Amino acid sequence: MNDSLTIIFFEDHFICSIQPNQKAWEVLKINGEEKNWLYFTVADGRIRNDLDVKASYEAGDEEAYGDFYTIILDPKITFKRYELELPSVNLLKESIEQVKLQYLERMRAFSPNINANFKIPLNLCFVPGLANEHETKIIISDFFENFGFKINSGPANLYFEALLLSLNKRQVIPNVGNLVIVETYFGNLNFNFIQYKNRVVNISTEVLEGKGRDNQITNLARIMLDEIKKRHKGSAGAIFNQPELYEKEIVSLYATAEEQIGKFKTYGTRKVLRVYIKLSDGSDGTVEIEKQNLDAMSGEFFSIIRRKFDDFVRDNKSFDNILLTGDLLSSDTFAQFFENSYGRTKVIRPFEDFTELLSKGIFNLNLDNFLVEPIPTRSLPASPSGKRTLPIRENGKIPTVGIDLGTTFSCISYIDENGKAVVIPNCENKPITPSVIFFDGKAGIVYVGDKANSRKITES
Repeated sequence: MNDSLTIIFFEDHFICSIQPNQKAWEVLKINGEEKNWLYFTVADGRIRNDLDVKASYEAGDEEAYGDFYTIILDPKITFKRYELELPSVNLLKESIEQVKLQYLERMRAFSPNINANFKIPLNLCFVPGLANEHETKIIISDFFENFGFKINSGPANLYFEALLLSLNKRQVIPNVGNLVIVETYFGNLNFNFIQYKNRVVNISTEVLEGKGRDNQITNLARIMLDEIKKRHKGSAGAIFNQPELYEKEIVSLYATAEEQIGKFKTYGTRKVLRVYIKLSDGSDGTVEIEKQNLDAMSGEFFSIIRRKFDDFVRDNKSFDNILLTGDLLSSDTFAQFFENSYGRTKVIRPFEDFTELLSKGIFNLNLDNFLVEPIPTRSLPASPSGKRTLPIRENGKIPTVGIDLGTTFSCISYIDENGKAVVIPNCENKPITPSVIFFDGKAGIVYVGDKANSRKITES
């Protein structure tokens, strides 16, 4: 049994997964959610972090905190709770308490000896792009060490090692080659040139700061800001005179731009957006933005990306494929840009849910045990003996199963203690079984499911 817990920290959320029986990865759901948001509010003596808090933060609520990795680096920021001053990293505390409870409850089904004092072995993983990466990782690691976890040590390139292994096992890339991974995290666009031969041989990285946001939305925010500047010509404040404040204001306008991006109206041959804007320094006004100006900026944006990418790969050797990862790169605009520029066959589009792919265990420290196609997360895993057994509940009863005998496929499932349907895989580790039986009269053998189905096709 692999008793390690894996926690993967993304830009605005983290995910927990376990591999209790070496055959399947499971995502631990906290309060019914697979993603645990890094947006917080402290009120009425408790910490909240959920989608409502995320919405509050994005709406500019001063009582909501979303820049988690920034605030934990500031020792001056504390949150008063139960008359105690807590370091800001303790915003994680209530979520991690739930993680521990879920972990212990699930793992006890495989190892009854695990108790509340068990020091949970933990793989901590971070997507690239953390500001002050070294210090941030130390703060978070120390927090978990002090909270009853035992931090595992892994390869320096764990993120890329595991990602390449996962892609290779899925036959997306060969065992040997050169891969460029283009990813967007923390508002930046990262180019990673990786030479690999079963394992990572060499990595080169370049970061394009500020290019990892949706270019149209960012450009719209920039135009909004520039239009306000025109209205206050001669009396422009510090926002327009200091580049750092200027870029920060663009980020603060991002939510407004995202809301307004689809609201251009047609007036004859023109498409125009009229919107009221108020900046953090009090400057405001209703601005009018031409769609053609926005489109021109988008073309310029991709010209910059093309030029930077060409320079990057020229400094390295030729590449076999380009893999796009991150939320932004799942957009058709980005994917089509790379396909049109470098050939469709070279570009590997993001998985439909890249976060889900990562959560299913590609960060396993024992990389050799990673399977090509893990069974679905809600499937019943096998016991250490290899047999699939229903868990005995606290009242000593075994749950009742439901059998769907379909005309095409059949399936067996049960309702777990959380009210969720759990599929019991068949002996071939598949969630459904073809409703086919084949009698081989000559050999005296009866085949069921996939084996019967394949023989039906070949011998009919």
